[in-house]
Amino acid sequence: MKIAINADTRKVLSWAGEAIDALAMTRRDAFPVEVKFIQGAKYVELPVGAVGVLALKSRGVWGDVVRADGGSWVKAGEGRDAVYTFFLALDTVALGALFSGEPNNVELAMEISWSYTLGTLAVRETAVAVDVNVANDYIR
Repeated sequence: MKIAINADTRKVLSWAGEAIDALAMTRRDAFPVEVKFIQGAKYVELPVGAVGVLALKSRGVWGDVVRADGGSWVKAGEGRDAVYTFFLALDTVALGALFSGEPNNVELAMEISWSYTLGTLAVRETAVAVDVNVANDYIR
């Protein structure tokens, strides 16, 4: 999965710069989530040492446990070619609990945050959460 984050508005976009209102995923899948940052009309690199977090929680349940996360991102490339890759596994006990009654799907929200240091300032920014529909799986 490839997404971009507008560094000014913090909205989640496609790599082509189009708005993403919702994402679809399937329970038990595991895949990389490649993130690029856009500022103005061009791709940008975050400051050296930036770290990111990707988490999925039940939609609208702010105090919910994290149902799945992307682990620590791995940065590749520099400048406009910088890509920050998480590895998202949708086969967690916490996510599985939502499927105990075998629903067709569960509604989650995905949020990505990143932090870095600028001189003496600790900066933390968060993308606008995106709705995620996680479908139950047939092939087990």
